[in-house]
Amino acid sequence: SLHFELNTTGSATEAAIVGSIWYPTPSINGKFYYLSHVTHSKVKVYNAAGQLVLFTELSSELNEIDLSTMPNGIYFVETMQANGRTTQKLVLQK
Repeated sequence: SLHFELNTTGSATEAAIVGSIWYPTPSINGKFYYLSHVTHSKVKVYNAAGQLVLFTELSSELNEIDLSTMPNGIYFVETMQANGRTTQKLVLQK
C-alpha cells in the first residue's frame, strides 16, 4: 500500500513556497511542465491507485513529462530535490 502526503494542492501560490511548480493542471495533451530554481530533481508519478507509472530524473530549470499514453485521470507527482520533496496532484484530460 502506498501513502501520499499531499503538501500542495497544485496551486501556484502554494507551490511557490517550495520554489517549484508543475503546470498546467488539467493538461489536455498529456504534457506537464516543471519550473524550478533547482536544476536536478528526481520525479515519480503515481496513478490514483498508487501504482508507479513513471520515474525520471530532471536536469534543468524547465522540464517536461509526457503522460499522453496514460488514461485520463488523477495522478500524483512526487518531486525529490536536495532541499526536500513535494507531492502535487496532476489532472489529465485529453
